[in-house]
Amino acid sequence: MDDQQWIHRIALSMLKGIGPVNARNLVAYCSGVDPIFSDKKLKNTLEKVPGIGPKLIASITDKKVLPAAEKELAYVRKNKLRMLFYLDDDFPRRLKQAEDAPVLLFTKGNMDPDTTHMVSIVGTRSPTEAGKRLCVELVEGLKEVNATIVSGLAYGIDIVAHRHALKNELPTIGCVAHGLDRLYPGDHAATAKEMLKSGGVVSELPSGAPFAPGNFPARNRIIAGLSDCTIVVESGPKGGSLITADIANSYDREVFAFPADPPIRRAKAATGSSNRTGPRSSPARKMSSPSWTGYRRRRKHPCKWRSSVN
Repeated sequence: MDDQQWIHRIALSMLKGIGPVNARNLVAYCSGVDPIFSDKKLKNTLEKVPGIGPKLIASITDKKVLPAAEKELAYVRKNKLRMLFYLDDDFPRRLKQAEDAPVLLFTKGNMDPDTTHMVSIVGTRSPTEAGKRLCVELVEGLKEVNATIVSGLAYGIDIVAHRHALKNELPTIGCVAHGLDRLYPGDHAATAKEMLKSGGVVSELPSGAPFAPGNFPARNRIIAGLSDCTIVVESGPKGGSLITADIANSYDREVFAFPADPPIRRAKAATGSSNRTGPRSSPARKMSSPSWTGYRRRRKHPCKWRSSVN
């Protein structure tokens, strides 16, 4: 594929106000990505595309978009990043099942997003010692199925999961809510660097993308979408990990919760899943079962937050 095609793909992902759902509608209507930016006749008929109005047409025809995409491609080439586009065969197959999945992902490292077992582990940023121990035991237990551990590189349970995946020689992928030109929090830079050897870091955002509150729940859908199941280890009733669990449940993926201390335990019910870890139902045991299919067709009902990514 030549650079001009990649520039158009990057530009598609950068269009302001046009989320992945509308971006897919555009591509379908225009019979490809390139005509969106190169066919002047099509621009006069874009109002016919579902979800596209005058304001969004102005975003598509903005003359600043293609130069910005060209600059981003130069950054990708210089820093040896990998791009995964939703129409390509190498786009993560589990994530492809989600209708609101990003149209483009930027990745860094040596990651395989399509290993046999993909498990996301999320939880509070202020775990108890008991919660940390449970997370460690969970990761150690998942070694028997050689699972890839997916999380958000945040403080708390996320970083515990990543570090103990590395300790147990398991691949681990960090999904971040910013471009790959930086790392937040900076305290985890050394861990992220080590993850690049067998795993990596992934984002849907280009370099230089500003921090925004909406980036984090949007990032959470990537964590959920990449994985066969999501496991919550301690979360308050309004914790971001419950957004991930809710999204995973809407994707019809398995959701588990580890027992927590009494003040946090009530949050387990908010995951909306009947599947819980316990003596007879651990994630590792369930995934090693021949009858376990991992992921299933996405449910039709969306999560409440998803209006922001349409």
